[in-house]
Amino acid sequence: MISLVQVEYLLALYEERNFQRAAERCFVTQPTLSVQIKKAERQLGGRLFNRDVTPLEPTPLFMKILPVLHQLNNDMRTLKQKVLQDTDGVKEELRIGVIPTIAHYLIPDMFGILNEQLKDFSLKFEEYRTAELLELLEKRKLDIIILSGPLETKGFEIQKLFIEEIAFYMKEPKKLDSVRGLIDEDPWLLTEGNCLRAQMINFCELKTKETAKWDYQGSSIDVLIRMVDRYGGYTLIPMNYPKDHINNGNIVRMRDSVPARSVIAGYHRKNSNYDALVKIIQAIQAVYANDASKDWEFIDWH
Repeated sequence: MISLVQVEYLLALYEERNFQRAAERCFVTQPTLSVQIKKAERQLGGRLFNRDVTPLEPTPLFMKILPVLHQLNNDMRTLKQKVLQDTDGVKEELRIGVIPTIAHYLIPDMFGILNEQLKDFSLKFEEYRTAELLELLEKRKLDIIILSGPLETKGFEIQKLFIEEIAFYMKEPKKLDSVRGLIDEDPWLLTEGNCLRAQMINFCELKTKETAKWDYQGSSIDVLIRMVDRYGGYTLIPMNYPKDHINNGNIVRMRDSVPARSVIAGYHRKNSNYDALVKIIQAIQAVYANDASKDWEFIDWH
């Protein structure tokens, strides 16, 4: 069986797709890394990388064992942390990833509660877009991710957290029975890759040409709100978003139905701190519990 050092080298090579960069990342010489990779291939009974292309590519055999390699690497990291916890009193780290449009309110709301409930852990909140969260969870570089659903995925667990109403923020508020009332209004959107942008395009039935009047590479709803206040038009605003610094009179809620998004958590059941992840999920559900009987109209994030 391959060693844990070989697991580290294999994952580094997979991510870097280059022997020299992988060796530098692992603080070894390139010949040393190459020898260990070849040794791992002999032990596993097949080639793990195609060296005939640039950048090199993983073989089907490597992709088959990749989830196991991620799990082994994460288990070793956890083991080291637990040893340090017992010997040096260092708290074990729990890594929580959140998309920006949820992080704005969830991190301030939940930080104190989770710190109180999980005193043996050091909580590390990280903000990423959806695609980045999924990749980092797959690589076991995050313990749990919080994002907008629905989400069809394999390889990890999905748990519903709460339903969040989505409203409209308009400089000149008006009654809205449907999105047809927004035809003559200018939309302000977040950057490409942000789920709230995709939600707005899908729900408001926007075309690409209607969303290309400005180029904003960011994820701040505050920026969109200020653009609406200054230039008119509208944007979407999650109802849990802090509203103490904005004009609440400009928030418009749909009359015939309730636009909403499903907020979910993703995690691996094979996590040594699974019980702690359950506590995180339950704490969030308790804070943001809402009426599931409403006539929600769910906005798809993709």
